[in-house]
Amino acid sequence: MRKVLIIEDDADLQETIAEFLQAENFSTLRANTGPEGIQLAILNNPDAIVCDITLPGIDGYEVFNMLRQIGTTSTIPFIFLTARSTKEDILYGINLGADDYIVKPFQMADLVKTIHVRINKRERIVSESDEKFRTLFQNSNTGALILNGLSIEFVNDYLLDILGYTKRELSGTSIVNITHKDDIVSFTESVTQCFGSSGACLSTRFKLVRRDKSLVEVDVRGVSMFYMGSPRLVANVTPVTSIEGLAATDLHAMVNCADIKLSTREVEVLKLVCKGMSNSEIADSLFLSERTVEGHRSRLFQKTDAKNAVALAMWAVKKGLVEL
Repeated sequence: MRKVLIIEDDADLQETIAEFLQAENFSTLRANTGPEGIQLAILNNPDAIVCDITLPGIDGYEVFNMLRQIGTTSTIPFIFLTARSTKEDILYGINLGADDYIVKPFQMADLVKTIHVRINKRERIVSESDEKFRTLFQNSNTGALILNGLSIEFVNDYLLDILGYTKRELSGTSIVNITHKDDIVSFTESVTQCFGSSGACLSTRFKLVRRDKSLVEVDVRGVSMFYMGSPRLVANVTPVTSIEGLAATDLHAMVNCADIKLSTREVEVLKLVCKGMSNSEIADSLFLSERTVEGHRSRLFQKTDAKNAVALAMWAVKKGLVEL
């Protein structure tokens, strides 16, 4: 249910607006003063704010300016209510950056329509921005992770390759489930502290458990930010060393074949392709998703100019990567 904060010192009007919005399936928060409204906005992150300009003490303009300076409230749709109807007053409110300006007296239906329009616009902008951000992370040449609290919300293919899991296996699970037992307390404390304030940074090193139960030590550098409309920890994850003898950098080390460079993972996929294995079989063997295997396979064809699996196998034999 969408949530609207009403900041209005006229008790009767505040009650009328709240009842009308509730009848339209909104939940409401109410404040009689500017400071009370600011506090409720910070604590509850409403979907929209309806604020009278003429308030005791801090007026509506000051409330707006203060909330725009706080990361978690800076993009909440803000609608002014006022009896000031001159062109100058309206332009002043709009020029501040408010989303809309409704002059008293007004029709409740008009207020509801305005709230719907502003919320929908914000959600569309946030959705488009989040999609671009997710695409950028997916195509990153380093590990990328987004946490909602301790829950894994997104992990890119690069990091999936390192850990050997599929997206389905990790999505929605707790990061604690793949954190080595010796590091759980220190890592969760670091994440909790980072979520304590918007823009806070995280820089730590800990061990992750791969799907095959081996360990890999990683550096994690992240920042708390708004993503998909609420706080998230967005982080880069860089392998340092594997605890059980395999250097993590080896997993994505480059293999030089004349002027063509293949990652170690691509070489692993190449060898299994040469054995005649299907994408599904390769995925099971390397603990990858079929989509990830298909990506590696496509890049192999592009890099080697091979037209089919037979031509790819012949190229691999010539380069000494596989033996007949």
